Amino acid sequence: EGFAGGSRTVLEITVPKGGKALSMNVAEDNTRGAYTAEREFLLPRSSAMVVTGSRQEGKVTIMEVSVTP
Repeated sequence: EGFAGGSRTVLEITVPKGGKALSMNVAEDNTRGAYTAEREFLLPRSSAMVVTGSRQEGKVTIMEVSVTP
């Protein structure tokens, strides 16, 4: 169950080819990290995003965003 009484919002992020991102699912020794279900990654501090769309899938709101070059 998510926040706000069971509703959830998921960010679906598109990074341009060649864009920099670091997966948090890989540990320093190149093995799988401890929190692989979270699917987190780091973007450069100066990254900006633009919302390109949204959709509803049951109680889940999917926000579609793209990282701007």
